[in-house]
Amino acid sequence: AAAPVSGSLLGASIFPSFSLADIAESSLIAGGLNTITVTLSANMVLPVGEEITISHLEGSGTADTSSLAVSSSSNTLEAAGVWLQTGTLVVRVASEISRGDVFSLTFTILNPFPSQTPVVPAVSTRVIPLTSVLSRDLVWHDGVRRWRGEQPSGESNGQVLSGSETFGWVRAEVRELSRVSDLANTIFFELESNTELTVGASITVTGLVGTKNADSGEFVIGQQPEGTSGIWINSVGQATFSLLQAIPLGQTLRFSLSLSNPATVQPPVTPSIALQMQGGAIGNILIPKQALTAVDGCCLSSGDRPRFIFASARDRTNVPGQMNE
Repeated sequence: AAAPVSGSLLGASIFPSFSLADIAESSLIAGGLNTITVTLSANMVLPVGEEITISHLEGSGTADTSSLAVSSSSNTLEAAGVWLQTGTLVVRVASEISRGDVFSLTFTILNPFPSQTPVVPAVSTRVIPLTSVLSRDLVWHDGVRRWRGEQPSGESNGQVLSGSETFGWVRAEVRELSRVSDLANTIFFELESNTELTVGASITVTGLVGTKNADSGEFVIGQQPEGTSGIWINSVGQATFSLLQAIPLGQTLRFSLSLSNPATVQPPVTPSIALQMQGGAIGNILIPKQALTAVDGCCLSSGDRPRFIFASARDRTNVPGQMNE
């Protein structure tokens, strides 16, 4: 007779789930680019072709696209996902993910503008039900993953996309090459912001009055990629151009304007600078002239005249009657 069997098989007492679901974001700037990283681990194999859905990302300014760039650890996921502005990203598994393996996916979308109450995203697959993500700032403490200290457990949710901070300039400086009246001058600008400046962002400099430059629709912008040009309106001393390449967070935007100094002396002028992100997600952000660091009292005062800044002479001999040079 067969021996009796004890225990149980195929009980399916453990349901498919994510044992780890973290989220982190790179920026709180309203209307700015925000890089979001989701870290996951499932208690089951995720086969090739399985769809991972990140939902409840409402409020972003990023329009619908079937090819939102996605990067993932070890390229476990496809390089592009389907994004809906209603707040959903769907990306497929590119190589099988073993049970318990930790993997991450990263994508960049626009923060809401204006700010909003932060949202708590959720993640799911066709098998694993919706699971709210937690903040990456959580730590293991006393055997439970929670905040250290006495913060309410409800704050453990991974709240993102608040757009709670305002765009601003970390540094804004302007200087000029020459103060000689009626001659060529170059105005140099160095700007650094607290968010990435995207391709297509529009920069407007106003207040460089007194020059002899004619109005132009093809005004060349210096210190920018070849082919960068803008619009110059002489009556208000205004130059407007668009960025042909992005300026990442922490890097300096440098550009220059070649102008003719006034023919007569005038008080120095300090321009104002405005930013308009492409699509208008960030409104017209102004650097008023009072906030711009004008090195050496820049600009366009023409307080100097053409002259030698160094002149010296010497002779070869002081002997009477001898030829001298």
